[in-house]
Amino acid sequence: MTNPSFHGYRTLRSGDLTLFYHNGGIRRIFADQTQVVNSIYGAVRDHNWETMPFQILEETIREHQDGFNIDLSLGYGTSDFLFDVRITIVGEGNRLEYVFNGCARSSFKRNRIGLCVLHPVKECKGRPLNIVHPDGSVSRKYFPRMIAPDQPCVNIREMKWKPANHIEAELDFEGDIFEMEDQRNWTDASFKTYCTPLEYPFPVTLKKGERVDQRITLSVRSSHASSGHRTDSSASLTVEPAKRYPMPAIGIGSSSDEEPLSVEEAEMLKQIAFDHLRVDLWLSRPSWDQAYDRAALEQKTVGWPLELVLHFNLNYLDELDAFLEIFRHQPVHIRNIVLFDADHLSGSELLNQVVPELKSYFPHTDIGGGTDAYFAELNRNHLDTDQLDFIHYSICPQIHASDNMTLIENLEAQYESVAGALSLFKKPVSIGAITLKQRFNFAAADEMNGSTQYPLTDSRQKTVFAAGWTLGSIKQLSMAGANSLTYFESVGSRGLLDRGATGGAPYPLYHLFKELVDENSTHMIGTSSSAPISFDGMTLHGPGENRLLIVNHLEIEQGVDISIPGNMATGIYFLAPLGWTEIPLSDLHSFLLKPSSIYKIIFES
Repeated sequence: MTNPSFHGYRTLRSGDLTLFYHNGGIRRIFADQTQVVNSIYGAVRDHNWETMPFQILEETIREHQDGFNIDLSLGYGTSDFLFDVRITIVGEGNRLEYVFNGCARSSFKRNRIGLCVLHPVKECKGRPLNIVHPDGSVSRKYFPRMIAPDQPCVNIREMKWKPANHIEAELDFEGDIFEMEDQRNWTDASFKTYCTPLEYPFPVTLKKGERVDQRITLSVRSSHASSGHRTDSSASLTVEPAKRYPMPAIGIGSSSDEEPLSVEEAEMLKQIAFDHLRVDLWLSRPSWDQAYDRAALEQKTVGWPLELVLHFNLNYLDELDAFLEIFRHQPVHIRNIVLFDADHLSGSELLNQVVPELKSYFPHTDIGGGTDAYFAELNRNHLDTDQLDFIHYSICPQIHASDNMTLIENLEAQYESVAGALSLFKKPVSIGAITLKQRFNFAAADEMNGSTQYPLTDSRQKTVFAAGWTLGSIKQLSMAGANSLTYFESVGSRGLLDRGATGGAPYPLYHLFKELVDENSTHMIGTSSSAPISFDGMTLHGPGENRLLIVNHLEIEQGVDISIPGNMATGIYFLAPLGWTEIPLSDLHSFLLKPSSIYKIIFES
């Protein structure tokens, strides 16, 4: 199952190449079972690094014996189109040409416009590549093994590399100066070659009538005889008892709604044994004490200790004194404390002033810091973390793209980020806020968009897809050795329960966490999928029994061969809207997974 079928994507072939096409982008380009390129696409990013929405005005796709031709017109903007683009994609044998011709309808500010190439981490990491510069000189480089904080390759006209020992690939770039960044900094499983160089000033005004014309050409050669377009039809999921991983502490974020938990919501939430409740306090804001009061009430209601995240401004000691004063009058059970300054970082001045005071007041409480943003900020700022007990950063899967395929593809990069943090700091790693949507736009040029009032709702929060993505996230972060994870919010549109429904109707995420956060499940057993972008699983070890959770990421049925010790299940359950429903025991060979579904298989430990 080299290239699984995702909803809305069209499979195209050109020579020995197989790829997906959707809405002007080509994805998952394979040659002889090896992924050569993850994606080639055009992007228009506004002054806040937001991806500008577009509409397809015309689209024509023609296939022929040895390739295809695609022509389409796009209009970028919301109410009025600001930018027109004509795209031509031609596949001829083992050669692909992507042409981007754009023109501004109106003047507007942009940070980046043009073509991008995503290179897959698994096939590229550590491999050498030759960079040909515009002056014809050649540099010998490598795709980074560890996450590179800065651009590993710059000033690119051509690049040549081997995604496999028998396959040679070459990319030619025209129309701008290209460079590469390591997108694992934002938990994307790719290296991205893009234009314009980040050393150039941004944002800049693109004036009405200005053009952006670019071209990328991919050529692939194989030293082996072509194996055609065969695909591996075996889909398998294997439990590997010899591989065991400690389960991290798992917590939930406090709801951004100011309304207290209802009795029904509290009773439902108490059925999940979360290790902590994350509460953010901005100590320079007038109403932070009211947020503290709500947190204290919520902590007493559900019984989970608090992970207190203290956001300081400038008067560190005054703000700390105010916090300690309110704590003395209304103490709460604190699991740990995280510290940030106004730049969403744990700066040296903040730590030097605040940590000794906090340690004297809370001598047995772990204190952490790092960044309230993403791993990139840890990787680039070289923070002094000697006074910290653990390292903290956040994860959001939609920094660069938001489609289902990308979110699933990028799960493996969460593992990479933890490995990078452990290597850099040699301290326990806490992922303090894992959300589908950004909580704030750290890179925004507009001050209001960089505020903590930025969070938006993702309609997938209430779906099985979100639960399946979360299962994959917990699996990757647990295998990497993360110490603590905090997901989403307790209730509301970014939570586990629907506040608009009577009694707080649970989302699939609620049922998943109820299964995952179990005091008896101290570790996870290795579980390997032959096609993790299509389906995946994780196995929880418990006294007397193990539980294998399986997710089908695709919107089609799949038959999967499931291998468990003894090959004997004692119970099989399907995640229905009202919770887990037992289904008849069946043969685990070619076990049929319903579209977008989650299953639980019980077997003896």
